[in-house]
Amino acid sequence: MALIRRARLGDGGPLCDLFFRSVNVLGAGDYSPDQLAAWTSRINPERLERRLLSTVAFVAEENGRPVGFGSLDPAHGELDFLYVHPESAGRGLGRQLAEAIEAEAALRGFSEVHLTASLNAVSIYERLGYGQLERFSKTIDRVEVPCVRMSKRLHRERNVHGTLVRGLAVGSKTECAHYHSQLDVIAIRFKCCGEFYPCYQCHTAVSDHPAVRWGKDDLDAEAILCGACGTRLSIRAYLDCASRCPACAASFNPGCANHHTLYFSSK
Repeated sequence: MALIRRARLGDGGPLCDLFFRSVNVLGAGDYSPDQLAAWTSRINPERLERRLLSTVAFVAEENGRPVGFGSLDPAHGELDFLYVHPESAGRGLGRQLAEAIEAEAALRGFSEVHLTASLNAVSIYERLGYGQLERFSKTIDRVEVPCVRMSKRLHRERNVHGTLVRGLAVGSKTECAHYHSQLDVIAIRFKCCGEFYPCYQCHTAVSDHPAVRWGKDDLDAEAILCGACGTRLSIRAYLDCASRCPACAASFNPGCANHHTLYFSSK
């Protein structure tokens, strides 16, 4: 899994090269040479770096090398850029970047993300949950470049294997705006309200009451949902599972142990 970091000074050159490779290789099946030339005509390293640093931009890295990047226009909730190196396509990098962008949008109060997709990317965005709004053409240097407007609603509640999970940008496996790695696949039922949330921050953001922790006499309560398979675990079983679902063997984020005191009390 790639490391996702924020864009920084000096990224313009490598990301511009990645942009050109992505457009010219991955877009070649849907666009003519003239359309590809128009698409890339207004991007250079300096312009790209300025644009990324004026937005909320993320870079995917593998072995210290950028393999993808994406950005959110924080003023409009618009997914502005999302490009993956052709040699790294098809390995989930686009999903990782999109999830980081959607999480940022949710934290900034947006309930929906919009974007303009190239024709070759439409099916990819549809797999990520985006729907088509309209097809149109951009005119760039007197060349018509067809594309598609798309949008996605960011879930504040979601049915995960038959259990309603509430929070910010809740994913299909209980990921959320605050924690959205491939290991963040549990939700916790809060004692105060009996509802499941991916994390305490989601509870704070969405509920209308303070959280109440489970006590030492509640260890047999089924308060943990595995987002990978839908199994409900007792608190005791979860604390003893060594960060792996005993039902489906899905890995849980071991870093969650650092937050156990926010959910479970020893008293």
